[in-house]
Amino acid sequence: MITDFELVDAVLSAVERVAQMAVLHRERDVAEHAVESDVDVCIDEDALAVVSAAGPCLEAAGVMPILVFHYDRGSYSFFFSNEAGSGGAQIDFLHDPRGAGRYGVRTDELLRNSSSGVRWPRIDRLDETLYVLRKAQVKRDRTRVASAREEALAHGVERASRRAREIFAPRAVAAVSAALAGYESPRLRAPSLWRSRLMRPSRVFHRCGFWAHLSGDSASWKASDLSERMSHLIASRTAVDPSLSFLLRNLWRPRLVVSVGQRKTWLRPDAVIPATAGEGSDELTSQLVVSMRRKVFSTLKLESGVN
Repeated sequence: MITDFELVDAVLSAVERVAQMAVLHRERDVAEHAVESDVDVCIDEDALAVVSAAGPCLEAAGVMPILVFHYDRGSYSFFFSNEAGSGGAQIDFLHDPRGAGRYGVRTDELLRNSSSGVRWPRIDRLDETLYVLRKAQVKRDRTRVASAREEALAHGVERASRRAREIFAPRAVAAVSAALAGYESPRLRAPSLWRSRLMRPSRVFHRCGFWAHLSGDSASWKASDLSERMSHLIASRTAVDPSLSFLLRNLWRPRLVVSVGQRKTWLRPDAVIPATAGEGSDELTSQLVVSMRRKVFSTLKLESGVN
């Protein structure tokens, strides 16, 4: 979700300085601050390396990356906050030159044909329509598939089909071509939670959620307040004496867990934050944001190899 477009502008400006990028969808709305969900961007390098390189610019602008979620091959969701934790933005980065991910789109080809938009670089209009069509197929959104098909055919069936063969990997080409020809895509059975994670190993081996445990005489009542404050930035859960099953369900998803009480499992919180009666909610929120930022940059340095 996006609650602060100053963050979006700052992130895209920083990324544009260190990498070739293009907005994948609704660039005009992004430029005019008319998007509420998230922003999709393709880039010419690995997202971890790009955000690491953009780190100094982000820090200077007061932008804090607080969570990163590797949800598919070459695809990362970054959640950003301001220093006070009062505004946030989600930006999804895609770098997939071979089209190996679920969408099967070759990002280098998209970038090769990109151009200037209202404010940001954007992919070609036909490419955008085909990307939206493929994304709708993966998400099983028949209504959006139908509308994107009509938009694509407005460019001419031969041109749309030829461009699909250029920007998609073979598996995706077959699905998109079938849609353009008016055939319904085969129904895909939705995998179970853990089967879905096994299909993408990074979602098993990397704990993407953040666990903050509050200690002190005011921890119990401040935990709910802190979780509610952060819920406009990211999905948040509170727990008393969190069980192992609860933590496994939540910490392997892009979520914040705020707990109090006893820690009875072998898992350890990412941060233990004292919550005292004399400390205001603003200070506690700011401490949490700083702790989350510290973990993200530790992850970036470890996985991207950037010092």
